[in-house]
Amino acid sequence: MFFTDADCLLPPDALARACAALDRLGPRAVLGGTYTPLPADDSFFSRFQSVFIHHSETRHAADPDYLATHALALHADTLRRCHGFDERVHPILEDAEFSHRLRRAGYRLVLDPAIQVRHIFNFFVARFLRNAFTKARYWTRYSIANCDQLADIGTASHALKLNVATYFLSALLRAGAWSMQPVWFAALGLIQAVHLWWNRALLEVLPSIFCKRRPIQLIFFVTRRCNAHCPFCFYPNSASPNQNKIRKKLSAEEILRTCCKSVIAVKISLDGLHGKHDALRGSPGGFDKALGTSQRLAALRSGTPP
Repeated sequence: MFFTDADCLLPPDALARACAALDRLGPRAVLGGTYTPLPADDSFFSRFQSVFIHHSETRHAADPDYLATHALALHADTLRRCHGFDERVHPILEDAEFSHRLRRAGYRLVLDPAIQVRHIFNFFVARFLRNAFTKARYWTRYSIANCDQLADIGTASHALKLNVATYFLSALLRAGAWSMQPVWFAALGLIQAVHLWWNRALLEVLPSIFCKRRPIQLIFFVTRRCNAHCPFCFYPNSASPNQNKIRKKLSAEEILRTCCKSVIAVKISLDGLHGKHDALRGSPGGFDKALGTSQRLAALRSGTPP
């Protein structure tokens, strides 16, 4: 089984890499991937987020604390034996809780940096700060409940916790700078030096935030018209009739013919089996239609008319 997020794009070889690695590791292993260093969208905050998470998740690839569900592969029997994800856990932390439960059950967690997905963040300053605050709040609650506040956990790493401590100390020293003796200025400089040294690995990858080495992907929404009613959609309200005109002349065949060297990803989201998926999407029969679409796309990829 392979888990990913609805806002992640998989390269063509992601599933093949995951299957090969999982077969090599054996049934008692659970395999994870990470984000590409560059995200799908081109904003400074999105690039920073993608680089930061990629760096944080790949630091201890052979023995990660947890594996995120933006790229997670495991045997179906493993999911059944460990009773899947706990829906009572705070949002965004169900994968961390599941990983910790897997580890306690004797499973081996492995992160393969070669398995990467490209995330669509659409981050600007307000959304970036809101995301950081929300995750910090949930992580703090989770850490306090598990008594692991000082543990080195993914993005909640020792480096990040040291960053918080050094910024706090620096703020205190700067607040009293008007009355500080030279020794306190020296202490402030030492704190900043320790901060930079501890984050030296992250600083090495920061240039990729400013220097884009790969072309930006095009994510093209053919229409805003949709027969589903998903409560989590970023088009929560029906679009006006003038905005709902489908470009009938645009087809997958035409895109493949015109952009023959491009990689085209068509995403089909499944949120459960049959009735559960239909209920979440507000679309009776949606699960069967999604499977039918997948079969027709597979036929198109193989060159056989659907």
